[in-house]
Amino acid sequence: MIGFEFGECGTLRVLTLSEGELVIRPLQADEKYVAISHTWGDSTNTIEGIGWTVASWISLESCRALVEVYNNVWIDSLCIKQEPSDEPDKSAQIKNMHNIYGNAKDVVVVLTGKFIEQLDAIHRLTQLFKELKPLLLEGECTSTKPLL
Repeated sequence: MIGFEFGECGTLRVLTLSEGELVIRPLQADEKYVAISHTWGDSTNTIEGIGWTVASWISLESCRALVEVYNNVWIDSLCIKQEPSDEPDKSAQIKNMHNIYGNAKDVVVVLTGKFIEQLDAIHRLTQLFKELKPLLLEGECTSTKPLL
């Protein structure tokens, strides 16, 4: 189950852990988050605690895996209420999407439904880039060949 703390209309919400439980809550001013960009696709999934359908790759397991790696996560289909009665909030969130993605610490793109494998690959790439960053800044690494 995922708990949901709505906050004020238009508030940026993130998926995170609170006392070991998954919860969607308003982002605090000093917190960083990772935004997830994905396609919805034709198939959907339901999650206990969320009153609307989400993309099929989103499950309690994938949510927990994301939060364990990134701490605070923004996923549009979870963090923006999708119920017809919440249209003012949804409209405000959609108008703010450029800021949501632009202010994110990182943006992760989910391309297929094989989420756990993708998360592992993304985590390995993130570690590789973190290790290479000091070399790039010092001018030690000058190759223009792709890393992958």
